[in-house]
Formats: sequence, structure tokens, C-alpha cells
Amino acid sequence: MFSDQDILKAIKKKDLVITPFDKNNLNPASYTFHLGSKFLLIAGGRKIDPLYDSPLDLYNSYEGEYWLKPHDFILAETLERVTVGKKIGMFFDGSSTLGRLGITIHITASAIQTGHGAIKPRKITLEVKNLAKNTIKLTPGMPFGKGLFFKLNTPASFLDDLRDKYSLQDGVGGPLALTKKYKK
Repeated sequence: MFSDQDILKAIKKKDLVITPFDKNNLNPASYTFHLGSKFLLIAGGRKIDPLYDSPLDLYNSYEGEYWLKPHDFILAETLERVTVGKKIGMFFDGSSTLGRLGITIHITASAIQTGHGAIKPRKITLEVKNLAKNTIKLTPGMPFGKGLFFKLNTPASFLDDLRDKYSLQDGVGGPLALTKKYKK
């Protein structure tokens, strides 16, 4: 895993881009990311086949402060944009304070692939769930998670943004079907 010094070296070499970058957000072995201002709120009540459906019409855009009610789930975004080079891997993890309040910031997608933001730096979509019994205020700009970086043993042979279906999303984005090629 990268230390603060490794993160600074990777940024200097442009193997890692974080925009905006603030040295005060460096931790001994991570970088603190902040909550962006846009959210996607989910309307329920439909059957969805994730192999074929891209239920983008279930999502309503919202911008600004948001009160996340108990057991609610929303999609959010980071304030920062990121490029992860072909020699680096990244995991995104929540903050201890939010975790102790019952907030999780990723349901399954904690890995940020090598090559994320290779076309141009882009934000990270967050899967935010309130597991608690209290309503929690989400304020754009608040510290929201940590980027943990590590060196790959060998550089990746291709970059994620050249193949990823989400590569054109910059900011919070809804789900796209897992595959259109799946055969039952």
C-alpha cells in the first residue's frame, strides 16, 4: 500500500491525478476524498433484471444538502476527480466517523480500476446506504472517504476507461445493464 510519500511521488510523476488536490488531505497511507454536490435518488417498486435492464428512469437527480433517512439508499459522487494510472490500483473506503453513524459509502464497488479516468480525470460514484435508525445530513464538501493506493506488480496491459461501460460518466451515474450479450 502507498504511504503519503508514495502518493506524492505518484502525483508528481502523473501516474495518479487527484483534482482538486490538497496536501492537507493526505493521511499516513491514504488520501481523504469529499462528498460532491449531486445525488441520484431511487424510486422503487419495479422488477429489474440487472443482466438486461438499465433502469436509469428510476433515478431522480438532486443537488445540495441531503438528509438520508434510515435504511435509504442513494448514489452520490466524490468532489474530486481521479485518474489512476496503469501501474497503480485503488480502493475506496468510508470514514470511521460515518461508519459509526451507520453510513456505508459502497455496497460492492470498493475497487477503482487501474485506468479509471484515463481519458480524463473523473469523479467516483458512491453507493450510499444508511444502516442506522437516525436521519443523517449529507453536506457537499464534507470528508466522506479514503482512497487507498497500491502498486501493481506489473503495469496493466490496458486501461479500464478504454473498455468500461461507465467510462463516459463523469459524476454520479446510474446503473447500466451487466451485459447485453448474456445468453440464457
